[in-house]
Amino acid sequence: MDLLFQGITEVTGITIEVDDTPSIIEAHLNDEIIFLEVAKGLNTEKIELLKYKIDELVNLYQTAVPRFLLMMSNLNIDDKQIYKLRALLDTILEKSGNKPEYIKILTNSDIVKEYVTSTPEFKQIGLTANLSEALDDLIGIKGDNFAQDKIVGEALLAGDQGNADSNNFQMRFDNEKTFMELETFGDDISIAIVDDDLVIRQLVKTVFRNLKWKIDLFENGKLFCRFC
Repeated sequence: MDLLFQGITEVTGITIEVDDTPSIIEAHLNDEIIFLEVAKGLNTEKIELLKYKIDELVNLYQTAVPRFLLMMSNLNIDDKQIYKLRALLDTILEKSGNKPEYIKILTNSDIVKEYVTSTPEFKQIGLTANLSEALDDLIGIKGDNFAQDKIVGEALLAGDQGNADSNNFQMRFDNEKTFMELETFGDDISIAIVDDDLVIRQLVKTVFRNLKWKIDLFENGKLFCRFC
């Protein structure tokens, strides 16, 4: 796209400004929850394209009432970019049917927290730094520690959307017996979760959290090898 706009500028002599802010924005759907991953920064063009991606997911899987989990990590944002955050939240709120209670934001950013809580349109949106808490609220089911993991594993991670593609992934304990067998290994265990998808990394970590194992997350094999 950058080369296209550059070519148009050279041919027409009209400068077309493009937001070159490094940004990662991904969308996945499971069990009527749309997971939105936002990292590095906020890019105006990518936020605009997100509208069409959400529509595509909703129409493809005929989701009546989508719920949203906005996961924001390693986000470089300052007060000058608040208008981009506004555009992102406006888009999500619109696609939720203007139901802020259907939106949860997973973030540690003080800027994001302050803006959401101080803006009347967004103050009902849930803010948390805990993935399990966000999933509990969105799935609408509460339970004990094991039941919570089972919910994540069966109701969310193993959700069948009709075909096996990049929006689906299978990962669950078959039953409580399997979980109890894992506990017999003790607490002095270290495992590495290696995946380029932030959602998968965090959800796998959630499933194993009650085992008290040391868990390290890596976004690619190169980082994992360096760690080893």
